[in-house]
Parts: sequence; structure tokens; C-alpha cells
Amino acid sequence: MKNLKTILAATALAASSFFTPATAGTRGDYAELVDTLQAAGFTFEVNARDCKNDIDGFYSGRKRRVVICQDKSYAGGPLRAFTANDLDTIRHEVHHVVQDCIDRRIGNGGQPVYNDPEELITDQLSTRQIKGIISSYARNGVDRHQILNELEAFAVADMNDVREQIKDVRTYCFK
Repeated sequence: MKNLKTILAATALAASSFFTPATAGTRGDYAELVDTLQAAGFTFEVNARDCKNDIDGFYSGRKRRVVICQDKSYAGGPLRAFTANDLDTIRHEVHHVVQDCIDRRIGNGGQPVYNDPEELITDQLSTRQIKGIISSYARNGVDRHQILNELEAFAVADMNDVREQIKDVRTYCFK
């Protein structure tokens, strides 16, 4: 898959409405987040061949890889303007990178970043969201530790603070 700089050049990111939804982060913030992620040694792919219809994206620690499976696209499909859900997925998956970087053992599943992740989770997410996330992941055999990481990643994505995530990648993912 082409790296993000090639994709951005081909789609003229700076002159387009590539990141279309109104968000706290600007197009430049998201581009900087991805650049920072790549500078830390992670790859960032959009609509990779292993995207499946039922997932928005994923992070593979062992491969140091973040994949976003865009709405209205398909595995191997063309890059499209990012939807609000796509941007939320970027924030969610990047938080998993930070969780993995925090103990400097990439690929081990990571650990919560916040001192009190439960407080963050209950401040950011509704009870219904929390129950739905727990149910969905527990149904798929995910252990309690990873469910906590998922809840924290959903809460951080909901915070919609791209600048803070850039800072976190710089703080935890650079040696």
C-alpha cells in the first residue's frame, strides 16, 4: 500500500476537503498525526486488502501497522474523503498504538494510558455505549484487560483531541 505522503500528494490534501467533517482536529492535524505515527516507525494504510466489511480499522502491534477501512469503500478500494466515523477510527486506533508504546514492548497488547481509565471512560461514554462495547468484545472472547484498553480507546477517540494524540505519540512512541 502506498504510504500516506504519496496518497496525500495524489489527492491534493491541502487543497481539497479530504477530511470533510467538522472536527476539533483540522486536516493538517490529522496529516501531522499520521506523519508522527510514521516517524515513530508505524505504517498507516487506508482500505488495505485485509479490510473486511464488518470492521472500521485495526492496529497490529507486531507488524507496527494501523489500518483504516473507510466507510463507503472496500478492501483495496480507492481513497475517499474521510467521514466522521473514519476520523474517529483513526483516533481510536492511534490510541491503541500509544497503549502499546507506553511500556516500550510493542506487540504485547499494551496497557491503559490514563491513571484512572475508568473515570475517563465513564466521563466520555454513556452507560449504553460502555455496555455495548463490553458485550461486543466479550462475545468475541476478548479478556478483561483488552476490554479495558478498548473502552479507553473509544473514550479517547470520543474526546476528539488530535493535538493531544500527536503529543502522546511523541511522548510514548519515540525512544
